[in-house]
Amino acid sequence: MTQQHMDPDWLVFHPNPKKPDFQLPKGAVDAHCHVFGPLPEFPFAPERKYTPCNAGKEKLFELRDHLGFTRNVIVQATCHGKDNRAMMDACRASGGLARGVASVGADITKEELSDMHEAGVRGVRFNFVKRLVDATPKSVFLEIAAKIQDFGWSTVVYFEAQDLEDLEPFLQELPGTIVIDHMGRPDVKNGVDHIDFNAGRIEVRFEEGRRVVYKKKELVDLTLSYCTSIHKVQGSEFPCVIVILNKAHFNMLKRNLLYTAITRGKKLVICLGDPTAFNMAITNLEGKKRFTGLSRRLNYWSNYDPFGGNEIQLEEEPEEVWPLELELQD
Repeated sequence: MTQQHMDPDWLVFHPNPKKPDFQLPKGAVDAHCHVFGPLPEFPFAPERKYTPCNAGKEKLFELRDHLGFTRNVIVQATCHGKDNRAMMDACRASGGLARGVASVGADITKEELSDMHEAGVRGVRFNFVKRLVDATPKSVFLEIAAKIQDFGWSTVVYFEAQDLEDLEPFLQELPGTIVIDHMGRPDVKNGVDHIDFNAGRIEVRFEEGRRVVYKKKELVDLTLSYCTSIHKVQGSEFPCVIVILNKAHFNMLKRNLLYTAITRGKKLVICLGDPTAFNMAITNLEGKKRFTGLSRRLNYWSNYDPFGGNEIQLEEEPEEVWPLELELQD
């Protein structure tokens, strides 16, 4: 057999870990752990995507006792493929303190499942993480799930958060108890309000108390207003307005524009940026001349009688509107 070497970038476990300050309650269970090898007794699978260090049952039980756990759930590691011997050996050696989760193929027999059950196995694992395993047809997994129902086993499904929506119809087809492995692998950097923490759904709160739940694929229907110009929001109001100014906005730092921005907020206004820029805007009373035909049109339409009276004589609206200079004031 070809000699198997640990990956150069594999992070070896600490040889002398600190004992936790927190004392676990009696009967605590380490609900997900692995055994790796040891070689050469339990070789890794040829199709594996990684090669770990040796970490057999003795190391696992030593760590269990050090951390203060009472029991283990030993999940078949992908580096062992469908060869469950290392996991089953650890379960048998645990003295009844461990249960196992196996990886099997569609050709698994009832006799083999019975042998696993006797060893302490109580579930199978379906892995959809592409960086760890090659794809398996969902029909194969459904066939396996049907076989384990006679033993009362659970189905452990391993996937990454972005794949949940595509897998949802498959999960609904699975019989029996389903366990989501690694909590669905959400990206914790996104926070607990992120869609990955909410089963691929997000609740959007609109004004007047309306709440609408969107699925991940429906988010394209939402248009998010991350920012807008002051000019575009004239005439609108919002519960909260964030005004950002810096000195790069030099030509726009005028009090009338800052006043417009601040008065858009109904409850809360947050001002961010360079204090000097805000000071420049507050103290800049300079008017700005614009060329517009609005004044001439207003003068024309001010003579219009909306009720159809005949006593008002309208001048003919000019075909061309001559630009007039208007000075904007506060």
